[in-house]
Amino acid sequence: MASTIFYALAFTCFLFLSSLSHTAWTHPNVQNESPFEFIRHLQGSKKGDKVDGVDQLKKFLHHFGYLNHGGLNNDEVDDDYFDETIERALKTYQINFNLKPTGVLDAETVSLMMKPRCGVPDIVDGKTRSYIIDYAFFPGSPKWLKTTKVLNWGYRPGTRRDVLNPLGKIVLNDGVIIYLLLLILLIGILELQTSRLASLKMAKEVWIKVNKLLQLRQQMGECFSKPI
Repeated sequence: MASTIFYALAFTCFLFLSSLSHTAWTHPNVQNESPFEFIRHLQGSKKGDKVDGVDQLKKFLHHFGYLNHGGLNNDEVDDDYFDETIERALKTYQINFNLKPTGVLDAETVSLMMKPRCGVPDIVDGKTRSYIIDYAFFPGSPKWLKTTKVLNWGYRPGTRRDVLNPLGKIVLNDGVIIYLLLLILLIGILELQTSRLASLKMAKEVWIKVNKLLQLRQQMGECFSKPI
């Protein structure tokens, strides 16, 4: 009975991952484009300018805690005017990351804002949570081998509790989803062969996570076209 369940699960996983892989290869632009790409053409913008994309900049600054929409009406939130509120929010961002507080989208500020980063706001209830973008590549920027079958992951000591379970909160591209599913499903299959009771429990947990990833995947197009 366990053997039948094992092969059925393995075959289902193969079909599911094949469909994800096909989607990843047929939509290369969605996978490669930075969600903050819109900031690039705003370089040089300053107070008094009207530039297409400033409305997205407002959403960026609001999301990360630098801009309060409470004092703005709907038209001001959605327009492309670079006003004094944007200048003030941008200066706060620059100070927070030890940049010269010019209030202008200079090259250094644009470069920093476009970098991959955690989605947790930098400022919550008026309190600054971080002064740097907390990520780094390993020395030499190593890559996984094509033959890699199992990925190990973990959290560094002192990681905040609000980021310990990110699977249901972050948006992942197809490539990362495939790697996560391979890891999750491999764990499920190994458990299936060792304990009948544990295998059923693991299988249930696996499919709950798969469903969550599917829901995230359905939202990908909107999230990548609308950065915030």
